[in-house]
Amino acid sequence: TILSPRSEINATRPSPVNLAEIPVTALCQQVIQQVKVPYLAHLNIELKGDGGYILADEHFIHRALSNVLVNAGRYAKKQITVSVKHTTEQIQICIEDDGQGVPNDMREKVFIPFFRPDESRNRNQGGAGLGLAIVKRIMKWHQGFVYVTESELGGAKFIIELNKPPKT
Repeated sequence: TILSPRSEINATRPSPVNLAEIPVTALCQQVIQQVKVPYLAHLNIELKGDGGYILADEHFIHRALSNVLVNAGRYAKKQITVSVKHTTEQIQICIEDDGQGVPNDMREKVFIPFFRPDESRNRNQGGAGLGLAIVKRIMKWHQGFVYVTESELGGAKFIIELNKPPKT
């Protein structure tokens, strides 16, 4: 199923969402390689973590990670760190940058369609404000979460939480 960015935001869960066990570190490596040259070549990107699997639709999770990475690349000065962390039932994928961060009063707004925190940027340089809204929708389809907080690098830290596959 191919959806335009607008239909992804307005649509209910696409049918079918093809859930599968995906090795999360390998997925992160693939996404980093695919967006590095066109968008992030000027940055140092570090991948940390100890693997594991998520239960997700690979196409949509790839899209979500790409959107967050490209967004981080717009604001990062020199560094982006992608880390994979485990909790009891979930895996967290954290994408951090050393940019300006996201002020507390905008941390929920950045996920609203067409919201752009810096209105002085033109749409050719800053996007239309759909990327993070699409990420939030994809997380909803997967019964996961995405939120933003402060990074130890000084900028923003986007945290994606996804369920681990059920133990058999």
